[in-house]
Amino acid sequence: MLDGFQHKICDLNGVKIAYSEREESKGKAPLLLLHGFPQNRFMWSQIAPILAEHFHVICADLRGYGGSSKPKGVAEYSFRNVFQYKEGDVYWCTADIGWITGHTYIIYGPLLSGATTVMFEGVPTYPDSGRFWEICDKHQVNLFY
Repeated sequence: MLDGFQHKICDLNGVKIAYSEREESKGKAPLLLLHGFPQNRFMWSQIAPILAEHFHVICADLRGYGGSSKPKGVAEYSFRNVFQYKEGDVYWCTADIGWITGHTYIIYGPLLSGATTVMFEGVPTYPDSGRFWEICDKHQVNLFY
């Protein structure tokens, strides 16, 4: 539990989503923190109170800790609907694998969907600034993020 935050559960099309928010910060610009990995909960306990001084912080639990239901379906559902993935597409997320978008959109979402995905490690501008486009051509990438 985050100090000063209220723990709540909402129902979104039959899927329970647990979240925490600070009621006193309503009316400020919203800031949504997506909890997908255990270490983030600790980080939230450190930064969420500071952020709440300036934003209405909402911490959603997408992995099933704290009462959320169907956590494993969230990454697949998000991947298929955000990127409109269809069988046969070749997908490439250029985010760093260590970032939350990297975990979700390079590993979890594509693999849960049975997608063909490209993983890249290196400098996007070496040997020149056309490197990403060369990789897209080489691997026939048609979904680029």
